[in-house]
Amino acid sequence: MSLIQCQALSQLYGSKKALNNVNFSLEAGAPIALVGPNGAGKTTLFSLLCGYLSPSAGSITILGEAPNSPKLLGKIAALPQDAALDPNLTIVSQLRFLRNYKA
Repeated sequence: MSLIQCQALSQLYGSKKALNNVNFSLEAGAPIALVGPNGAGKTTLFSLLCGYLSPSAGSITILGEAPNSPKLLGKIAALPQDAALDPNLTIVSQLRFLRNYKA
């Protein structure tokens, strides 16, 4: 099973394409890096993977589940540059989650 699989993934913001027909599969044990210039779509991709956004087109699975599946809670997270609290968690739950990542 793939860790993460994206098929024909696209994200539009009005008429601007942040992602256009992205396809990839990430397998366990492989090194992973996401690099690109500002505006390349890195934050948009992570926001889609975490379920913060729904894709304009295409599909995403993470460990065989949709990004916003309750089964993934606590298994994947990202802190985008314009970080906001997860609307699916209470403030206390969010703080408990974040305390596990303190330096």
